[in-house]
Amino acid sequence: MEKVNLIIGIILFIVSVLLFYKTIYIVIGFFCKKKVYPETDKYAKYAIMIPARNEEKVIAHLIESIHRQERFPLENLTIFVVADNCEDATADTSRNAGAVVYERFNTKKKRKGWALEFLMDHIYEDYGKEEFDAFVIFDSDNLLHPNYFYEFNKAFQAGHHLLVAYRNTKNFSENFISAAYGFSNARNMMFLNRPRTRLTVGTSFGGTGILLGKEYLENGWHYHELTEDCEVTIDLAAKGEKIYFVEDAILYDEQPHDFKTVYHQRVRWEKGILICVLKKFPALIKRSFRGCFTAYDNLFSWFPFSLITLILSLVYPVYTLVQVFVTKEAHFDGIYYLKLLGTYIGTAYLMSTAQAFLIIVRERKNIICPKKKQIFYAFTWFWFDLFSVYFLIASLFFKVKWKTIKHDNAKQVDQMLAECKKLAHDTAEK
Repeated sequence: MEKVNLIIGIILFIVSVLLFYKTIYIVIGFFCKKKVYPETDKYAKYAIMIPARNEEKVIAHLIESIHRQERFPLENLTIFVVADNCEDATADTSRNAGAVVYERFNTKKKRKGWALEFLMDHIYEDYGKEEFDAFVIFDSDNLLHPNYFYEFNKAFQAGHHLLVAYRNTKNFSENFISAAYGFSNARNMMFLNRPRTRLTVGTSFGGTGILLGKEYLENGWHYHELTEDCEVTIDLAAKGEKIYFVEDAILYDEQPHDFKTVYHQRVRWEKGILICVLKKFPALIKRSFRGCFTAYDNLFSWFPFSLITLILSLVYPVYTLVQVFVTKEAHFDGIYYLKLLGTYIGTAYLMSTAQAFLIIVRERKNIICPKKKQIFYAFTWFWFDLFSVYFLIASLFFKVKWKTIKHDNAKQVDQMLAECKKLAHDTAEK
């Protein structure tokens, strides 16, 4: 058993060394100032792409928030909606709100990636490939801060043609489920996107609020996996491209608030990420050995470490039980194993809770939730990461399909801005 423990110890040490840089990310993310892009008087033309399925309750509010952009010429924004296999009034609602709408009906190819490919093909056919300088993708439940495109355009004119926005949470305070997503999003902004951009390391796309310059989409959109954001991120990283974070470009995103939705979404995420990593693993390794830290970082950020941790945690009991039945001499020390398991979970819980409080301190201007609720949710957030291994295992053994995430939070941009203003006032007073 000593040899087994030695091997496990060596593996854990190697992993710790490989991932030590993320500790540096945490320090930079907490203490470092955000990156501010220079002012400009040049304005690019952007095609806004919104895939929507049965989103009549929320999509008009997103379009309204686009029309209310400030310090940016609205004539440089063209809104395109693909009403994808809709059974409601999404198409008419979007047209009435001022969007160019294409309707798609294909029950065999239902994923977001296929809808985006359909939409981009139609944009190229009707407007040509040179009409727009870049393409920006939103989910239909999003709301945009009035300065969103003003900030995005500054980064674009600074020469960065792959951009991701600050993804805030529209319904953080709804319950401990939506709050867990809110903490997770804030963690990504604070401990990944911010330090990466400050260190000029490419970050990752997060599904919505992303920009790609036209040079990256000359041949259209061809990303169709269960997690198309992961797929395009890894593909770009494997080519040595860098995605930059625009912290002042803020969008508000609705998060799931029930376990059924959580299950379907997280299992899809785990399956999609695993597929993307396996597909691009050789390319990421090759690019990493060429000295591209963006590729290295992406490889170790998307890698399924929760599965590795599970396997290592099972080595001791499985090995001991085999010895019990084969040699009849070994003894299974269940108490010892439970102590190890308890120590691991307890340490992980403390680290998770500590991160939550760091997020509360640093991101206090962006967490739209009463302070007492924030503190309570900080102690419950751990389930979000703990269940990751369960979702990963489920993705390995069950058939995973892309399913629509129901959006029913119909906040308008005025309500969102009022909540943000109140938060800023309360924070300033304290």
